[in-house]
Amino acid sequence: MAIEDLRTPTKRLRTTTVETTSTAPSGDQYARRATVQTTTTAPVNDEYAGSTEAAPTIAPANDSYARPVRVDQSGPSNGEYARRVTVFVAGIVQALIIVRIVLFLFDARAANGLVAIITNVSGVFVAPFQGILHTNALSTAGSVLDVAAIVALIGWTLVEGLVIAGIGIFRREPA
Repeated sequence: MAIEDLRTPTKRLRTTTVETTSTAPSGDQYARRATVQTTTTAPVNDEYAGSTEAAPTIAPANDSYARPVRVDQSGPSNGEYARRVTVFVAGIVQALIIVRIVLFLFDARAANGLVAIITNVSGVFVAPFQGILHTNALSTAGSVLDVAAIVALIGWTLVEGLVIAGIGIFRREPA
């Protein structure tokens, strides 16, 4: 064995578990845990540097260096997935209602296929909120302000907030 071989430290694989807290776009925090593999060098005894016999390696206190390590990249929890799905679905409903309000304000042609589809689909989400106020729409020179759609937009946003709060109660995140 050459002298250079004795002086080069031995490389070992070290596993570290890292916990990070991320912030979602909505401001909620969720924890993410990942296992990271790093290569470290173990020290070699200098008294064997000039001799021809092999230097003993210093064994670590725990034997985790010798075992094969499985890297586990875990993602968001089930509660976080449920929150994301809720926000996504509510976002689609809210976008449909907003497009409906804009189309009515600009007096879009109801004979157009795209306008008819958006009006019919968004009508399903606006229907529960019609009749809450004394007037459902204000019209001037062909342009219509759909007041029921505005109330529906506020109502569905409140429902979204309640569902997200309910999911937050039952979420289990690591401390």
